[in-house]
Amino acid sequence: MDGRNNTKPAMAFALFPCIIILRNQKHPMTDQWLNHEKIHVMQNFESLGLIHIISRLEYLYARYILKYDRIKAYMYQCVEQEAYLNQHDFEYLKNKRPLEIMKYIRTKRNFHTDDSYGITIDR
Repeated sequence: MDGRNNTKPAMAFALFPCIIILRNQKHPMTDQWLNHEKIHVMQNFESLGLIHIISRLEYLYARYILKYDRIKAYMYQCVEQEAYLNQHDFEYLKNKRPLEIMKYIRTKRNFHTDDSYGITIDR
């Protein structure tokens, strides 16, 4: 984890319509992380970019109303819920319905992280 703000450094990020991959020797880009970023690109495309306004509001709600720490508030966002829950399914983008992200706004999962960036999900 990055000592400055207790979050892991990003390996990549989606900047619609591109995916920017950062060079990281400790944590190389994997197919599942690339799929995670592709899900973010599709989220932007389907919502015309508006979904990230909603997810930022979710972050602020989780951080300052629910009093979650930064990582838990980050994982509370609908965009991250959809991406993390489906990053292992390489057929997800082919089979998903338009605006499926709406179910991740309504139904939240509880994510847990550890120092090795492992993520577990309460189903």
